Amino acid sequence: MWCAGEIATAHAHKVLIIPIFAAEVSPPEARFFKQLQAVWTGGELAALEGVGVSLPRVQEAYAYMFTLVGVTLPVEGTRAQHSAAVRGIVFECLRERQK
Repeated sequence: MWCAGEIATAHAHKVLIIPIFAAEVSPPEARFFKQLQAVWTGGELAALEGVGVSLPRVQEAYAYMFTLVGVTLPVEGTRAQHSAAVRGIVFECLRERQK
């Protein structure tokens, strides 16, 4: 829940976001984020709203993230594979910076 708040805040403030996908884990489908109200408790939603993050803001941020190019990180990969993933992240940062 707090990660979602961080992502929503970053998106609201136009911070560069580069998704990093764990190769061994499938990301949730977009419809999952439309159902967060049923997943999070009232207390969790209130905690987010207490720091200025609304549920629609979280959903908007995740919808945006699904449009982004990400980098895949093999969790159980070799050092060379991890290095390649880090290079991919740096490349994406530089590419976005040049826009």
